[in-house]
Amino acid sequence: MKRKLGHSILILLAFFITAMFFDISKAMGSNPGSNQDPLVSKSYVDGQINALMDLVGGLSQSKPKEESNSMIYEVIEVSSGQTLMGAQGTEIILRGGKGIAITSPAGGLQDMTEGVDIISGQSIPKYHLIIIPKDDGRGIYVESDSYFMVRGKFDIIP
Repeated sequence: MKRKLGHSILILLAFFITAMFFDISKAMGSNPGSNQDPLVSKSYVDGQINALMDLVGGLSQSKPKEESNSMIYEVIEVSSGQTLMGAQGTEIILRGGKGIAITSPAGGLQDMTEGVDIISGQSIPKYHLIIIPKDDGRGIYVESDSYFMVRGKFDIIP
């Protein structure tokens, strides 16, 4: 009886080992270098990367100059008594001098540094990021000669 049990266990063990071997070979997939898993050379990969970089470089060079500079802050000087008017989305940072908010009935200027709405007549704090939310006549009246960093479209009105 013990002998039959021993043979049965040995046969089952051999069966499981054989089954595991076939499952492992399936899990390993195809052989490297075959049609399903081709090997490529470094020069081929470099060529493909260079072609992609040329394509990306060509796209970035085709942009108009005005658009390519839209991510750069422009430092401007605005004289006392002038008004700096910004278009929708224009970002303004007062670096020196004094400015007063000009708003519209639709709302004020967004002070992103403080997280508040600056209403008409309030002073613009220095070194705060101010955003013009709408193109409806919002801007900054300059009380004393001032320096601003501006990103976006703007006009200086005398």
